Amino acid sequence: MKKFLFSLLVVTSLFSKEDLFFDRVKLQMFGNIGLVSIGIGGDLSKESSWDFFYGYVPRKYGGVNINTLAIKYNKDFWNLSSKNQMYYGIGLMHVLNQRYQSTFRDEYPETNYYEATSIHLLPYLGLKSKRDFFGNDVKAYIEVGTIDLYLVNWYKNQETLTLGDVVNIAFGVGYDF
Repeated sequence: MKKFLFSLLVVTSLFSKEDLFFDRVKLQMFGNIGLVSIGIGGDLSKESSWDFFYGYVPRKYGGVNINTLAIKYNKDFWNLSSKNQMYYGIGLMHVLNQRYQSTFRDEYPETNYYEATSIHLLPYLGLKSKRDFFGNDVKAYIEVGTIDLYLVNWYKNQETLTLGDVVNIAFGVGYDF
């Protein structure tokens, strides 16, 4: 993780903003992408943006070290003020560990598993607050989201699972340069 952060800092310092395809770096805690996630992103329009994250869950919390990659699309839908917006989004996450599969071997009956365990859709709602920091925007955000598999399990087991059992909260900060 330290090597990735160092590489990201080197890349952003070697090139001008116009040469890069991204104009923001992000740090996120919790959520479904990892205990800690770092990423890059950029604006697609005035109301929409994209982010690409690398996430990590240490063995202490996941049983094994878990590494993820995720791409997220964000769309602002409600301006609470000039500095605070609500947004919704959808992400696509891939878990890189061998413990999770994109396809299942023939020895498993099709009825045992109905979804791949390594690729997931991540719907979420978020609130971001923008502040000026030496001429650049710093955005703190909070997101409430879930994973497609959690929603399917909730739908099939509503008598034992509540919606609160399948949602999570992520906190993050982004720096636009």
